[in-house]
Amino acid sequence: ANIVRDVAVSGDRLAIADDLAGVRAMSLAIPASPAVDAYLAGGDVQALTAMGDLLVVADASFGLRVFDTAARAVIGEIAIGGVPRDVAVIDSIAYLVTDGGVPVVDLRDPASPATLPSIPAGGPFDRVAVAGAFVYLLASDGLLVERRRDGTGVPRTFTANSGFFPSLTLEDPHIYLADRQGSLFILNRSSLQLASIVAMGASAEHIAFRRTDGPFVPVTRGWVVESGLINGGAGLEVYDFSSIIFPQLVGTVACLGNAVDVAFAGAFMAVAEGNDGCEIFELAGEGAARPVGYYPETSWRVTAVGDRFAVAAGASGLLLIGFDDCFSAR
Repeated sequence: ANIVRDVAVSGDRLAIADDLAGVRAMSLAIPASPAVDAYLAGGDVQALTAMGDLLVVADASFGLRVFDTAARAVIGEIAIGGVPRDVAVIDSIAYLVTDGGVPVVDLRDPASPATLPSIPAGGPFDRVAVAGAFVYLLASDGLLVERRRDGTGVPRTFTANSGFFPSLTLEDPHIYLADRQGSLFILNRSSLQLASIVAMGASAEHIAFRRTDGPFVPVTRGWVVESGLINGGAGLEVYDFSSIIFPQLVGTVACLGNAVDVAFAGAFMAVAEGNDGCEIFELAGEGAARPVGYYPETSWRVTAVGDRFAVAAGASGLLLIGFDDCFSAR
């Protein structure tokens, strides 16, 4: 069975990072019935991200590769040191985290990737994010490092000996670190100092922000995916972070299974629940949602694709779920 590690959208195609098949491009022209239209390469793909109409892929066998999904071809490739774990791209420059460091690759000419000086950093790290002049490196055992993208200056760090961070979210002017120990760490991005620690109802996996129109100004809410939240099950807690010192809990959404990821598309929300499947909710006001569908396949990550949801389903491959495709939840 194939194992899907990551998904990304490029144009009208959905690219899948597959441990066995490499990168596959799936046409979204008929989203209700997607079909694999190319096996772009073999290898051991760990992560990928879109760069305009191209895809940048971190491959443990081949290094960093650039794919043109329209041409169904590899157009650029360069070896890197170590096994890649994550990749992020900004201004046509790729930043990777590997088991051996933080390689940097110039992709301004995608057909001829060029190695740039690596980011000096310890490690290993598990996640990477870039914003402005900085690159952020996260180790799940409680370490966040901020380095300038040009490698100059003294790095800034944040450590939490008691924290276990599976993900980070940049939402200016703060950085949000979900903590599986039952907290949400909020840092001031300008100083990398702790601004607040919010006690969650259970183990926090990820936080996603959704911006909606309010009665006077747009309203942003943070949806925290948690396991063990409700009666030993899982769900989401929805917060108003107008005050990061005392955020207001405005809603709680129960899930059938072990919630691990969330995505929004229009008025709908999908929650990936690991081995327990994927649930679809219709958003119903301030921090509220009602279940409208359920899909039983394994679902580890979910992302919005237009008005549908693409799900990384582990050994089950990829799910592309439209709201009419789901049968009744509960």
